[in-house]
Amino acid sequence: MKALELFFKQKGLTPYFGIAYNLNGLQEVKYWDQEGEIYVIKEIPLDLDEGIHTFKVENNQITKVRK
Repeated sequence: MKALELFFKQKGLTPYFGIAYNLNGLQEVKYWDQEGEIYVIKEIPLDLDEGIHTFKVENNQITKVRK
């Protein structure tokens, strides 16, 4: 999830959790902050793997949420 960490750091953003989409023409990051505000960015890190990635922030690092 280093690509997402760098992406947010470069933009000066601090997500709490979110979803990154990189598939079939859908390329966006949707995330929530600590207050529950939702944000949508219509771009993704260039090196983000294809797929849907759910993530959260733990100890100032973005980690993948797995079920």
